Amino acid sequence: MKESTVNNYFNTSLSKNFTLTQNVAKKYLKEQFKFSRFWDYETGFIQNPDKQQQRAETPYVSAVNTFDLLLPVGSHFIRVYSLLNFNNSPQKLSFWPGVFSDRLNEGQTYKEAEQEYHMKEYSGQLFLRFTLTRKFWSFDTEPGFN
Repeated sequence: MKESTVNNYFNTSLSKNFTLTQNVAKKYLKEQFKFSRFWDYETGFIQNPDKQQQRAETPYVSAVNTFDLLLPVGSHFIRVYSLLNFNNSPQKLSFWPGVFSDRLNEGQTYKEAEQEYHMKEYSGQLFLRFTLTRKFWSFDTEPGFN
């Protein structure tokens, strides 16, 4: 039996990064925003006695914002930090004609099998850091949450 296979991978993406930085005597500030978007997909074709095709769509979106502020107060420091993160990836896998018909469709052939998976993630981190110095010692405290 002879089998022929063709696979293709396609990716299109957009990535942007914006940064604001200020470094002066009484303040250090850095804010950064990153955005990424991918429109990736793959196709496959198998020709043996049967003709089978598949397509996997794996798009992805990511947005991340980081804020970091450092303020000197006398010989001490106060730091304000936050990180906000969003990821989204709705994925889809399709086969045609349908596969595993004996297990998925009581032995009857069917046009297409499709599987979807959707991942969304939101995360964040925020904290305040206080640094106190006494002679040779430095004391840090960092209340915050994830």
